[in-house]
Amino acid sequence: MTFVNGTILGVFTGAPYAMLAIVVTLMYRSTGVLSLAHAGFASIAAYVYVDLAGPLGDSQWPVVPAAVIAVAVAATTGMLVERVAIRQVRHAPATTKLIATLGVLTVINGTLLYFYGVDPKSARLVFPNKTVQIGDVRVAYQQFAVLAIAVGSALLLSRFLHRARFGVAIRAVADDPDAARLAGVRPNAVSQFNWIIGATLAGVTGVLVAPLQLVSVGTFPLLLTKALVATLIGGLVSLPLAFAGGIAVGVIESISILKSSVPGASDLVILVLVTAVLLFRRKWPTVAASAGPTSHSVPRFTVPARFRWLLMAMALAGVAAAVIIPAGSTYWSFIGGRAIFFTIQCLAIVVVSGWGGQVSLMQAAYAGIGAFGTAYLVVERGWPLGPSLLVAAIAGMLIGGLVGIPALRLSGPQFAVASLAFAGAASSWLFKQKQFPRSMPRGDLFGFDLSSDTGALHDGRRRTRALRPRLGCPPLHPRHVGIRVP
Repeated sequence: MTFVNGTILGVFTGAPYAMLAIVVTLMYRSTGVLSLAHAGFASIAAYVYVDLAGPLGDSQWPVVPAAVIAVAVAATTGMLVERVAIRQVRHAPATTKLIATLGVLTVINGTLLYFYGVDPKSARLVFPNKTVQIGDVRVAYQQFAVLAIAVGSALLLSRFLHRARFGVAIRAVADDPDAARLAGVRPNAVSQFNWIIGATLAGVTGVLVAPLQLVSVGTFPLLLTKALVATLIGGLVSLPLAFAGGIAVGVIESISILKSSVPGASDLVILVLVTAVLLFRRKWPTVAASAGPTSHSVPRFTVPARFRWLLMAMALAGVAAAVIIPAGSTYWSFIGGRAIFFTIQCLAIVVVSGWGGQVSLMQAAYAGIGAFGTAYLVVERGWPLGPSLLVAAIAGMLIGGLVGIPALRLSGPQFAVASLAFAGAASSWLFKQKQFPRSMPRGDLFGFDLSSDTGALHDGRRRTRALRPRLGCPPLHPRHVGIRVP
């Protein structure tokens, strides 16, 4: 009976995944862009709906006008993003387009945080607050609506793309933009139409999901990670299979949660599902619009010779400032450490995406492997910090080589989805294992004391202790001589 109840719950749990999977598949099939920005459009619609209709128990706008306005705002945002951001990189490789949509999602999340804060929001139901009994499971009307709209969207959009005249034009632009242009089709108009439709569907998803769970800036990016797995099951081009993939992901997630109490078990099972899809599917459909120009035709930014010395001097000054300023300030040393971390992460992404042409979304997972591996060796095994760092780095390198094997036979979008599934499993399952400590002492590294954020503070303390006995007065606490102690 647990399996039956888990399946019923999973069907309705997977309905939002299916909705977003249909949106992402539509965008990739029609424009060649694996869009992460549509999670942001869903977030915009959800927040606007919460703002207009009010939280639970509150009464402001009626739910229907609030939902319509929220979806309209999401659609307008999609139109503006296509015109301002996406159209500027329409001739770029698929990797560049994917990174552009990730940038759009980041900007949207930052804007929502600025206006609405970090506290989760709740919303009123769009449909009546009634439930239907299916076996031992009670399902709300709102959940039925999400499933019904997902089914309708998959069927109608699939029929539209294959039967309607404009739908054929959309497919023609995706398959051969130059031939479609010669036939009188305007690629810019088609692209804008696609982004408006995609943003509208994402907005509908945001409005329908908002009353079912607390809304935060992380709600819909998390849903998108599961939806991308569903698009992989659909080969990134089939809308009905993307819908089926979303339902399958929901069922697998629900059953794994009911059957296992291990944290992150559902994400681990989804990673196994992704691995199976990558191993057993030999051919992947290609979309000409996603290919972009060849690597030698991509324009590169070059600095004029007369400005190179100026830029080099500015870079050296920046490096000097980055070293000198943090040395005497706890706050700026923290900022400097974060900057170095992000710089190293950027360099790692450049190696994979810039040199290899693959979009990897698991660089943070590798950082976590290094961090938790180091903490385990230091705290649990009593190793010195230096050897622990080296062994953890080698472990991350070996895991990266193993995970990167599928990249030899996958294109950028498929590998990006697989890397996201790996990152999710690492975050929710691997890093939550009990043997990994949550913290570790700083200690010494090759003779350098890491117990303080600033070396200048320690130097000041040592100088104070050395001077006091010579002056014939008792040692003073550093706080008494103006040295701040954190």
